[in-house]
Formats: sequence, C-alpha cells, structure tokens
Amino acid sequence: MNNEDIEVLDFDDRSSDNIEVVDLDNKVSDSIDALLNDALKGEETNNNNEVFEEVNSKKLDVYVPSLKNFNIKSAKVHKIVKKVMIYTIIFILFTFEFFLNKADKVLTDIRVYASDNDPIMISKNDKYGFVDYTGEVLVNPKYSYAEDYINGYAIVKDASNLPLVIDKGGKEVIKTGDYFNMVRAGNNIIVSKATDKGLKYGILRSDLKQILDFKYDLINYKDGIYTFTNGNYVGILNSKYKEVYKFKLNDFDSKAIDINPSTITDSNKVMYAVVTINRSSVILNIQNGKVVTTQTLNTIIPEDNNVFYEDKGNGIKEYYYVYNDKLMIDSIDYNYLEMPSLEAGVLKAFKKDYSYEVILGKTGEAYQDLAISDTYFGDDVFIYKTYDMNQAKSVYKLISNGKEVASLDNIKGIKRGFKNGYAIIINNDNKYAYIDKSGKLLNEDAYTSATSFDKYGDAIIKKGNKYCLLNNKRGLILDCKYNNIKSASDKYKINNMSENQTIYYAAKEGSMYKLYNMDGKEVIDDSYTNVAFDDEYGFVKVSNSLYDKIISSSTLESISINSFSTKYKSGNNYIILGNKYYNKKGKVIYVMPKNK
Repeated sequence: MNNEDIEVLDFDDRSSDNIEVVDLDNKVSDSIDALLNDALKGEETNNNNEVFEEVNSKKLDVYVPSLKNFNIKSAKVHKIVKKVMIYTIIFILFTFEFFLNKADKVLTDIRVYASDNDPIMISKNDKYGFVDYTGEVLVNPKYSYAEDYINGYAIVKDASNLPLVIDKGGKEVIKTGDYFNMVRAGNNIIVSKATDKGLKYGILRSDLKQILDFKYDLINYKDGIYTFTNGNYVGILNSKYKEVYKFKLNDFDSKAIDINPSTITDSNKVMYAVVTINRSSVILNIQNGKVVTTQTLNTIIPEDNNVFYEDKGNGIKEYYYVYNDKLMIDSIDYNYLEMPSLEAGVLKAFKKDYSYEVILGKTGEAYQDLAISDTYFGDDVFIYKTYDMNQAKSVYKLISNGKEVASLDNIKGIKRGFKNGYAIIINNDNKYAYIDKSGKLLNEDAYTSATSFDKYGDAIIKKGNKYCLLNNKRGLILDCKYNNIKSASDKYKINNMSENQTIYYAAKEGSMYKLYNMDGKEVIDDSYTNVAFDDEYGFVKVSNSLYDKIISSSTLESISINSFSTKYKSGNNYIILGNKYYNKKGKVIYVMPKNK
C-alpha cells in the first residue's frame, strides 16, 4: 500500500471539530440503573439508544433484544434469561466505558508525542517528504520545496512550485491554490491571494489563523519588522500590525522600502531603525513611527543599542545616539561610539583627537574624565574606578540606568565587568570572587581562576590547581577536584533544564573525562579521552581507545562513528551521518538514496 493513500488522523489539536471527546464517566454508569429497571419490567430497551447515539455523531441502528423476542413460557427459565440479559448489558457497558478511558489516554499520548517530536525532512531525487521519529514515512518525497515544522505546520510546494501547508500527519491543511505565495516571517506567515481587488497580501499566525486583512499590494519582513506597499504608499507595521509610518510616493517613484534596525541587546527596550525610500533615509522609532532625524541621501549605518552613523564621505562620520525619540548625540567629533548596554545607560566614545569619553545616555553629556583602564562595561552595570582623597584609596562605583547603585572600597580591582548578573572582582589576596548589582558578594569563597556565568548560571572556577563548576543559584555542581571541565552551551541547558538525566558537563579526573547531569551525578559508567558538545542540540561526541561515538544527551543512547573528527548534521531530534538519519535512540530511521 502506498503511504500516500493512508489518511492520517490529526490529533494534535484536541479541540478539532473532527474529534468529539465524549465523557461517559457519569452517563454510562447512570444508564445502567435505567436499563436494569427496564429489563426487570420486561420493557423494550430500544428507547435507551440515546447513550450510544451520543458516542457517535451518526445514528447507529442498534438491535437490543427483549424477553418477548424469546417466547419463553417457563417462569424459571424466564427468570434465568432475564438475569443473563441484565449481566450481559452491565458487562457491555462497563467494557465500553473502560475502552473509552483507555482510548482517551492513547489519544493524549499521541498528542504529547506529536508535540514533542516534529517530523523530520527527507529527500529523494530532489523531492522532499517527512518521516516521524521512528522512521515511519508520513509523506513520501513528492514536494519540490519544504521547510521544517514550526508549531505543528510546515510550508511545502507542489510540482508547480505553488505553496501549501501540511500538518504533522502529512495532511494538507492549506491546499494548493488557496494562496499564491507563502513566506515565513518569524513564527507568522506572510501570504497572498486573489481578491476582488486583485492579488493582495495578509498575515497568518503560526496556527494558521488570519491576523491581518488582505489589503496590501506587498508585505515584506526583515529583522523582525514588517514593511508594506499599498497603492502609492509605503510604510511600516509595528508589532501589533498597526500602520505607524506611511509615506506617499508619486507615480514615477520606485515603490520600494528598506529597513535596517539597530540591534538591541537589552530586552524590553525601544528599537530604532534606518528607513530608506527612494535613496532617502531617516531614523525612526519602529513602534510609534516617530522620525528623529531629517532626510538624507547619505547612507546611515545602524550599530548596536540605538547608535547610528551617517557616512558623509571623505572619511567623515556623523554619529547619532537616540533616546526617548530624541537625538542625545549628534556629532562628527568621534571616530567611534558604542553603547554596550542600554540598561547601564553609559556610552563609550573615542574622539578624533584620540581622547576617551564616557557619556551618559540620558543627557548626552560626558560623565567624568576617566582613563579607559579605569572603566568596566558590562551587560547592565557600568563600573569605574575613582580615587577618594579623604580615604586615600581607590573606590569602584557601580552605575545602572545612569545612576550610582553601589560603591566598593575594599577590593583590589575588577577582573571582568558584569555579565548575566555578576561581575568578577579581585580581592586583596589576589583571588577572585563574584558580586551582584548591589555590590554584594555571591558567597564568601575566593578562587584562583573564574569565568563569567553563562545564561544558565554556570561558571567554571578553580581552587588551587583544580577545577570545579559553580551555579549562581544552586552552588557547587562539581567539586574542586578536576583537571578540566567542559560544559554544554547555555542555550541547550536552558531548553532542557527539566531533564535530570541530560548531559551538561564533562569533567576530567586524571587523564579521562566522565559525563555528568545538572545535579552533578555521573550519567554513564564510562570514561573518555576527548569530549565535544554540540553547540545547539543535545549530542555529545566522545572518544576513547575502544571507540568513537555520538551520545544523545536525553536518551543516553549512542551512535558509532569512524573517528572523533567525523562531521555530522544535527537537528532537534535527529542527526545525519553520511546518508543515514538517526533518532536520539541511535536507531537508523531513514537512508537517503543517491539522486539519479
């Protein structure tokens, strides 16, 4: 049987109109009493078919016999048959109720499985299809184009290169011809279709629900921002899909709009962008559309955290810094201007006369006359060193949002500025310790070596000549007895923090590594001469004198490889070695054939 001929039921959405979940916990039990009473009275039970009709949306022709059908004259036999019928009815109803309970659990398991394991894209002869986590073919390779699943749906294209959408079961939930074009825009989808006003563009949510009407001639998406063209107008849509900037063109103008935003490193901060229309550029707020610079034909380049510069030619750069829809800095005096952290609110500047300035972002004024060696920029706190004449010693000031939040005068120096909530100080014994934004020590320990905490809260530290692993919330994860420690990426750790058996660390004792979980417990009873973590997904490459393997962090199953240098491609729930696809249990689920 061809897999394409099999209709796969989609249980991903519990609320689907195609599935009616019937709760018979009370109805079946209550109906037993009514059936018993009818049976004891010798009445016809055909009227009790409502219970069965509620189970199925289509009415069933159910034959329910009564005692009259048997034409029994003996009172004793009559009584025996009556009891047999009663117990048979009870057995059937309880069996049916048990089946429904079990079926509901199976459906729930299917839903969980489907949500946790997206189908895996395969290809054959330049056509694309999908298999599930076990290797069962959901869609034979037949599409000319395919994308990975996002929130349960994948965009594919048919032989005519027209787009459609399939669900996890391979069912075409948006048919060929429903839309002329479909393009991913983050988790949303920009689509176009024929209307009574011609081809128009709109936006679908990731669950395929429409969130923007089909009224635009064109919608584009770049760096998280939507731009539109509609008649002689071009403009910008904000995060709520509202037109916040609109510019009218004449009939001879190019109907193109380009947008280049400044990258924001701090969350929940206003983003500004360069908008270019007909070679003329301005800087504006992408949420309210307010323009903060005059139009220029010169190129404007965005830097991080709302810093921009205009290339005026002949090596001249005019730097801008935007805050609260105002130009706080507009100068050609700088060779370089940087805002390391909007949260800290302090800019770093190098002037054309080679002098160094620290500038308050809220006012655009130089903060103090500081040497570059006395300043420490970080994620959300700026530190600078000054000298207290009264105490005759150096003092370290902590600045957040342009204001002093703490002062330290009992330390020798700063090893590293703030990252992920903590800075590393040098104490008077020339050892290292961690402080938070208020200047308070994380603990009383001091270390001979220390790294900044990652986003998961881990740092590799050293006491004496031995390494340990510290979490800023949970304390020591691995004791100070190792010759080296390697760690999975913070992105992987954050995405899998609930899995206690997941491999996060490799610690070297003597000449061999062992693998550990988030609780610092050894997860595999084996040792390795070398270990390498996948940067994004849960795979760990290991090597010893007996073998080379790739281990799945979540299942601890392994796949043999030729050597430690073997290259592979990884996905969320699979890896590809050569032409073979493996799932996280180490099972081959698909072998990619050679193209003819």
